[in-house]
Amino acid sequence: MRIATHLNIMHFNYDNNKADTTGNSTPTVNRQLPLNNENFLLGRGMIVSNFVSSTDDCNIKTYNAELLADCTKYSAFNFVSIEIGDAKKHAAITLLSNSPPTLEHFVDGKCYGFGNSLDAVPFQKVIHGRQRFQNIVENFNKKLSNVPLENAQILQNELVTNLKNLLKCKQKFWPDAELKRRAPNWGEHLSALNVNVPLADYGSRTHTVILIDEHNKMHFYEETMAGLNPEGEWRQTHIVKHFFQIS
Repeated sequence: MRIATHLNIMHFNYDNNKADTTGNSTPTVNRQLPLNNENFLLGRGMIVSNFVSSTDDCNIKTYNAELLADCTKYSAFNFVSIEIGDAKKHAAITLLSNSPPTLEHFVDGKCYGFGNSLDAVPFQKVIHGRQRFQNIVENFNKKLSNVPLENAQILQNELVTNLKNLLKCKQKFWPDAELKRRAPNWGEHLSALNVNVPLADYGSRTHTVILIDEHNKMHFYEETMAGLNPEGEWRQTHIVKHFFQIS
């Protein structure tokens, strides 16, 4: 899904969201849609990969500052970053957007939800999704405090299942004034957490859940469409990695 950078009008870019059996995508222009200056901007996908591959002395504060200075050269994006660092310090949570150029800071210890809109004007699906996410996490923590350690893995599997089901939610949170303003023709189709527009061959094709515990152990879960049919095969990925802090 694309957002026109300066016109603030959401429109489809089919190659970004339809399933691709080869694992590759070729950027094309939908001729039925009006052209705009976003066709001459850099793709936003490189923003995350550039930070991950950056040198060790590049922290998120520096990266955000440099990105904000050059943000208008990219297609529209919202870049959410969380730097946890030392347990004695507060986590640095930021949202950097170029529609319009904005850098917002958020305090830790709260539940946040971000979508293709700024925090001041969230979509209804983000508001409802955030509340459901918070309920899932709170219920997990309550159960975890009352079970023996050997049953913790069972609860974690249950947590992952509940979070994936949230991502797959097809309920439409409509009407939505902000979404209707930005996408008057397609707003209702985009108002679900799990977008699915069969006639346009467009929709959500990947669901990702990342868990990090107090010991810096990460679990990465992902489901991705293997073909063109959302009701068909989905590839399952589970990666476990332990990060060690250098004192």
